[in-house]
Amino acid sequence: AVSTALSKQQAAVEAVNKAGTAAAMQTALSSHAQLLELDWNRFTKLTPDQQSTMLEIMLNGKPYDSADKVTTAYISALQSVELTHIITYVDYDHNLSYYVDKQMSKNPQTDLYGGGWKTADRNLVEWFINAANFVNEMRPAAIIKSGPARMRTGPGTEHDVVCLLDEGSGPYFRINEAVDSAGYTWYRLLTGSRVGWVRGDLLTLTEKKGEGIFQFLLLSETTHVDPSEVNEKILKGKGILEGKAEAFITGAETYNINEIFLISLALHETGNGKSTLATGVNFKGKTVYNMYGIGAIDADPINKGAEYAYNQGWFTPEAAIIGGAKFVGESYIHHSTYRQNTLYKMRWNPDRPGQHQYATDIGWAAKQVSGIKKLYDLMTSYVLHFEIPRFK
Repeated sequence: AVSTALSKQQAAVEAVNKAGTAAAMQTALSSHAQLLELDWNRFTKLTPDQQSTMLEIMLNGKPYDSADKVTTAYISALQSVELTHIITYVDYDHNLSYYVDKQMSKNPQTDLYGGGWKTADRNLVEWFINAANFVNEMRPAAIIKSGPARMRTGPGTEHDVVCLLDEGSGPYFRINEAVDSAGYTWYRLLTGSRVGWVRGDLLTLTEKKGEGIFQFLLLSETTHVDPSEVNEKILKGKGILEGKAEAFITGAETYNINEIFLISLALHETGNGKSTLATGVNFKGKTVYNMYGIGAIDADPINKGAEYAYNQGWFTPEAAIIGGAKFVGESYIHHSTYRQNTLYKMRWNPDRPGQHQYATDIGWAAKQVSGIKKLYDLMTSYVLHFEIPRFK
């Protein structure tokens, strides 16, 4: 029996090695998937382009001298195409300074100074608008060499202390530098929760890879996620949203929206599927659902959110998920005038700077990234398309 099984495996390997075209390779792999212990279901969920790329990888890897080698190559090829990143650059007609000018006239806000919301200075606004600071490229940074180091509001000891930074902490992004009256060089650092100046002799200068590329993720395209994987890894234990992957995917495909963005938004707005509006509110004798907090104005969120859901006919959780996707798409992502199809565009609107912007917080787009990225980190199969602006 053992020799027969080995003989069949060897025949399967030979069939794979004989394949001379992508179609022949697909036939050889699919017909021998069980013998070679291949997860064929994962292959069928790839896009046509991904399938073509994967089959080419398998063809280029020939010849295989054992069933184990075929299996290993198959898994490697799957992983290489499942996590696809496509980057498109869009060139704009003006330089960065022009866009900063436009934003400064809109009283941009930040909580990075401490003590609540305050008007952001030009240097800080410029750093957040500059897309180069958020893509996967090396940027200037610093590590605290001697500490605790005092971070100050300005480049000099006469300025107030913002916070203390521990020795060895960092690396923190360097966003500016200046020399004080005593000749010391100071660097303005961004820690994530605070911004301020630290004297250069307390620092080790280095570089750090930019973070936040997900703010350029195209929200106007689906990413072909696996619904069973979404249910198991993302929505399990999330209240009313548990098991609702198909509804999110239907909404995403119907209205051309990134499904992970929709899920992230719903999890945030519903408190992980447990809010009053999410779990159902009785309005005019009908139970209504609202998964994105649409219409839930601050003055009367429950009643107004329920009224909106009633008028839209959201009488099931699925209807609320799918119907809410339409609202999100029409209001920003596919808006007839603005078409703000990335988080970056929703915040900064480079096509019409200063108009129809989702938030005044200069860090809003960057802050949304962590939630979306955490969800993608749970997944194994998806395609990501980024659209990154370039200024003159």
